[in-house]
Amino acid sequence: MNKMKSQTRNRLLLLLLVASLSGLLYLMPMDYPLPGFIMKLRSQKLLAYLLVAIAGGLATISFQTITENRFLTPSILGMESLYVFMQTIYLFFASKFIGNTGHPLLEFILVLLIQCGFFFCLQPALKKLLQQGFVFILLICMALGTLFRSASTFLQVLMDPNEYDKLQTKLFPSFQRINMDILSVAAIIIGLAGLYLLKKNAILNVFHLDKKTTTILGVEVEKEQKKYYGQLFC
Repeated sequence: MNKMKSQTRNRLLLLLLVASLSGLLYLMPMDYPLPGFIMKLRSQKLLAYLLVAIAGGLATISFQTITENRFLTPSILGMESLYVFMQTIYLFFASKFIGNTGHPLLEFILVLLIQCGFFFCLQPALKKLLQQGFVFILLICMALGTLFRSASTFLQVLMDPNEYDKLQTKLFPSFQRINMDILSVAAIIIGLAGLYLLKKNAILNVFHLDKKTTTILGVEVEKEQKKYYGQLFC
């Protein structure tokens, strides 16, 4: 067991070293010096790459741990469909009633709050769903994902072409157009989520065994699952 831990630690250190060297070469190539503005753009891209990697890793590993399945990812819950639906609703009604969309950071925070509010509205039903088992939750989430995709497509057909172009710009992220305000807020949220998962590391290790063993060891399975699902949704 100790030998396996040592091998895993060495592999992680090697990957960290390779990633660090790759980042340094990306920022400071050996053949020619980079101008200041290009260095700034590359630094922003590198930070965005890092945040995406950390967020994806934290969400995937914690999700696979609490579901006892190493093949599923959080995308199976239909979160992308919900995000697209929220963005579509916002731009659809903003163009009709407000006349102009607001600051990108305010839009991001508003959509994030709506998404979190959607999860809190599901709280009364979530306990009953957890009692039915994860397969039942999975089927409901897949059905809701299909519903959100269909509703998004319907609203997009009715949208003004200019607003539709704005929506497509938001739905297809590009590392060429990085909003540092949004990236800063995302970094804070990801950092807080990472600290929370680090604090719950012992419980996640117990979850990694199986649900029955977790219950025997005194962990309130449904309560902890609700917390982790809340982080994944928000």
